[in-house]
Parts: sequence; C-alpha cells; structure tokens
Amino acid sequence: MTSVHDLRSLGIAAHIDAGKTTLAERVLFCTGRTHKLGEVHDGQGTMDTTAIEKRHGISIQAAATTARWRGHTLHLVDTPGHVDFTVEVERALRALDGAVLLLCAVAGVQAQTHTVDRQLRRHGVRPIVFLNKCDRPGADPLRVVAELRDQLDRPAVLIQLPLGLGPAHEGVVDLVAMEALRFSGPGGEVVIRKPVPIEIMDDALAARAALLDAASLHSDALTEVLLEEREPSPDLIHDAIRAGVLAGKLTPVLMGSAYRNKGVPPLLDAVVRYLPAPDDAPAPAFDADGAPLALRADADAPCLGLVFKVQQTRYGALSWLRLAQGTLTSDTPLEDPATGDRVRAGRLVRLHAGDLEPVEQAIAGEVVALFGVDVPSGTTLGAPGRGVSLPGIPVPEPVVEVALHTAGRPSRKLLRALDRAVREDPSLHSRVDPGSGELCLRGVGELQLALCAERLREETGEAVALSAPSVALRQTPLGRAGFDHFRRRQTGGPGQYARVIGWIEPLEGSDAVEVDWQVRGGTIPTQYRKAVERGFIDAAREGVTEGVPLVGLRVVVTDGAAHSDDSSDLAFGLAARSALHEAVADAGLRWLEPLMEVEAEAPVEHHGAVLSGLLRRRATILDASAAGRLARVRAEVPLVEMFGYAGALRGDTSGTGGFSMRFARYAPR
Repeated sequence: MTSVHDLRSLGIAAHIDAGKTTLAERVLFCTGRTHKLGEVHDGQGTMDTTAIEKRHGISIQAAATTARWRGHTLHLVDTPGHVDFTVEVERALRALDGAVLLLCAVAGVQAQTHTVDRQLRRHGVRPIVFLNKCDRPGADPLRVVAELRDQLDRPAVLIQLPLGLGPAHEGVVDLVAMEALRFSGPGGEVVIRKPVPIEIMDDALAARAALLDAASLHSDALTEVLLEEREPSPDLIHDAIRAGVLAGKLTPVLMGSAYRNKGVPPLLDAVVRYLPAPDDAPAPAFDADGAPLALRADADAPCLGLVFKVQQTRYGALSWLRLAQGTLTSDTPLEDPATGDRVRAGRLVRLHAGDLEPVEQAIAGEVVALFGVDVPSGTTLGAPGRGVSLPGIPVPEPVVEVALHTAGRPSRKLLRALDRAVREDPSLHSRVDPGSGELCLRGVGELQLALCAERLREETGEAVALSAPSVALRQTPLGRAGFDHFRRRQTGGPGQYARVIGWIEPLEGSDAVEVDWQVRGGTIPTQYRKAVERGFIDAAREGVTEGVPLVGLRVVVTDGAAHSDDSSDLAFGLAARSALHEAVADAGLRWLEPLMEVEAEAPVEHHGAVLSGLLRRRATILDASAAGRLARVRAEVPLVEMFGYAGALRGDTSGTGGFSMRFARYAPR
C-alpha cells in the first residue's frame, strides 16, 4: 500500500491552448497508464471525457486520473484554461498540494497565466514550471523565465537548458546531473543520456552556478560543500531544491515539447522529487467554534475530507473527495459537520478520466469518488461527532444571463437536464423570469452558457436556443429603513407565531448580505436565529423586484417575540422574508451593474490601440505597463461593455492581442 509521503496530488494549470491536455496525455503514456497516445486535435484525448470537449478540442471540466512513477502514486488533475471555467480550476486546486504551471515558450506569461498564478497562491499550491512548445519558431525560454520573475514575482530558477530551439529542438540539458537528455520511443518515454555538447558547455556551467547559488539558500549542507569548493552530489542538490519549493522560495523551471514527446520523463522526476507530499505541510481547518486548526495528513487519524466536485451521472451522484485525514472504506460512516447529516461512503472508485475503477480504501492525501453521495461541492465530510470542517470553495459571481428558448414549454426531460447541469456547476444559476415567464440561465461568461446549451441539446435531443446575453444586474438599498413584522397564523393545528424587529442599511464597500444580532435577552430564542438569518439571506438572494438579487445589505435584528407552542423555524423564516420586503419598500432601491477586472495584452506597438479600445468601453484604467515585447493594461470595465470585446481586440491588434477578466464588484450604473 502507498504511504502518505509517497503520494503526489498535482494539477496542470495554464493559459488556454498552452498544451495542458497534450502534456497530460504524454504523462499517462510515459507512466504506462495508457498504451496509445491520445491527440487533442484529433478528438482522441483521454482526459477530454465528454463529446463536447472532444468536438471543440478544449477542456471544459476538470478531469482526474491516477498513475505510478518511480514508486510514487500520482493523482493528476487536468484543469480547463478558459476564464469561463474558473470554478473548475478553483475546485481542483482545493484537492491539490502541487502543480505544474505550464507556459508556452513562445507566448510566455499571458493574461490567464496571471489569474492561474493568483489561484495557486491563494490555495497555497506549490508549483514547478514547464515551458512547453520549445519546438516552435520564436521559442525563448530565457525571456519567459525573466517574465516569471518580473511579472509573476516567482523565484524562477532554470534546472534545464534547451538543446536547440524551434525546429532544431532535440532535448534538454540537465543542470543537476550535467547531462544532455534526448528522447525516443512513441511517447518520448526513453531517455538517452549523453555528455553536454562542448558548444553549450559555458552556458550550462553558468546556468548551473546560478542554480546552485539559489538552491544553497535552502540547504546548509549544500552551502558547506560549495564553500569548501567540493562537487555537490545530485541528491544534495535535489534536496535543496525541494526545500526551496516547499518553502515557496524557489520555482524550478523545466522545458520541452509535449507534442513532440520531449521532456516529459524529467518533468515526472521533478514532480516526485520537488512537489509536496500531503504530509509536508498542514492543511487549514476549523473546529466546531470556527477557530482555525492545522491538520497533518495522517492515515490513522479520524476521517476528514472535502467534496470538491459533484457529477450527476445516469447511475446517480458521484462526489469527488480529497481525503485530508484518515483511511476511508466503503462502510465508513461520514457526517457533514455543518448540518449534522450522515452518509455512508458506499462504493469507492478511483477516477481515470471517463472511467471508474473500484478501490477498497483510500488514505489521507488521496482523491477518490463516492457513488451515491449527493452533497454540494465544498461540503466537508468527516467522522461523526468530530465537528471539524475544511475551507469551502469560492464560486465566481454569475454575471451573464441568457433566456433559454425551446419549441414549446420546456419539457420535463429538459428541466431535469438543466437541474443536473446547475447542480454540477455552482457558477450556473437558473430561474424563471417573473415578468416574461422565460427560463433564464446565469453564468460566468458567454462560452460557458453556450456550451451548457449544447449539452442540453445533446442530452435531450431537443432544440434549445439562447437569447442574446444580458448583464445580471443587482439592487441595493438607498438608505436605512426599519422593520417590525409580526407573523401570527392559526389554522386549527400548530400555529405560526414570530416577530422580528430591526432595520436594514447599505453595506458600503461589500456585495455581501450580513445579518447582525443586537438582541438583548431571549426575545428571539437561540434555536430560531439560523432560521431568521436564512430567511433574510434567501429573500435577498431571490430579490424583491423582478427576481433581481439584493447585495450590499446589512440587516440588524434588535428585538422580536416568540411563543412557546406556536413558534417554529418556518414561522421565523417567513417573518424575516416579509420583514425584508417591507423594509426595502421604505428604503428604496438602486440598480447596480457588474464591473470586471480586465487584463489585456498585446505587442507594444499596439499599446495605444488597447488603451483607446478599453476607454471607449467606459474603462477605468488601473495600471498600464510595457515590459519587453508585450504591453499590458489592467482596468475595471462594466461587463455590458465587454460583449464582443474579444473580436474587437483581435481587430485592433492584428490578431495578436488577448485578455482575461474576472468579476471585481458591483457599482451603480
């Protein structure tokens, strides 16, 4: 059985089209997990599991697999690169300890690279870097390393040099062993080691000296050897590099060409040598009172894991779980500490792209899936009574809305398919417009919504069309207003008795909805407070005008009343809902529109065109810079102005520009 320390849970993260899935295919082949190379451009990629992914040649969902390399078990997650599928990346990162940050050796650091880098930092995921496409004309690994340092503030250090670039790319120089590596075999799985060519020996020695200098900062033993002018052993260098990676102070850079089968075995060696094992760093958690904890990955501890993704299959729910502590078997009882609901693990399976492989057990650090466990993404499941929870998963704001048009009334089959899609993707929301009666779908971006509609057509065989996209607006109160709602109903059985008193006011500088308790005494018993909070928050989410949610709202509860027989959670929840409607009517509302933080980039000769194009779209420029060959602009732009921007940017920059965007905040329109 694999020990916790021999596990590596890693992802491949990158800008779109950097070659993530192609690299994953080579990893599977080199580890013996597959025996045929799947090509993304032919629709044969193992890790692209859905028909839509194969048809479009892009990753839409995170895909997971397990492989073995040099006595280690690798849990590999391939993530989408498009900004519309950010939630898939966020979910995957909650299950990872390390990552391969993949960059194109030609394009270098791109707009979405910044987003991915922020996500890695936020989740504490340690990366190593692989510079792909060294076989392409214009590949320049040294420039990309400089961009990693200057633009991402990564302590990037070369541990390889290229053996030729562009069409002349043959392999890499291993700066630790000082050997030239070339690759043969169908997937480049055979490594041929030769002396470093004399014509690049000076460059290799200089790069190795820089590597040893950086690595010695993390190893007293290596420093001592260097001061004594002795030759350090490869193991000593590897240990120093690993210490730097674990400390977040060193980012090793490797390179090659996944498509041309060059550089993958050394990358796998770097994964097991440098990336963290689950027990290398404590995982953040919270006790029953919300106090922070630090948990070590221990197979003998009580069970604790995070459901980071849920799929709705034809056979029922399939919950992907990253086990933080303990050993999980099919009969292990589990509890959601937030609700107290209990489930049993049931059938355990290991994921291999679209296939499921039964397993008897899983230990701390492993990724498995549970059949028949249907809980929301971000749910903690642990030993009953333990009361410990893991941090949840941030979900991007759904800011684009479309109406779903069908030939007639939406069929039950279509509604069931839509429900499955929404339950799988927490950044998708559906609703019925109270004015038009149309079925509406909200999401992060146009591509996400278009592919959701394609999925609905595929699953149901029905014609599904989308309206033109519109912006998902919000509302916020104009000022402060009080409420005093008394709910009293008597229908012959148990009655409904609840009173809530307080006020609402705008919550400046935030899009949240907060409930603040300033009740003295027991006028509202403690057991009903959650129902009151849920009532206010649900009412705000549903909105009071045309189903438009409320944001930036603070609710202060100061008093109330309860009855020993007729009060209940239902009564207080309904009272809170009505109280919010009454207060909002008195306060008045203003409309808010979503602002997006946009990062656009293009060659420096198009800098002015990028700036003027954004300013025409009501942008507020936050930062503009030019470094080397690329100019970058960071701005806040109303989302409504961003429709069609991709085509406009390509036109302004002769097809060379790109951008990424993420939700920033809501602002008055």
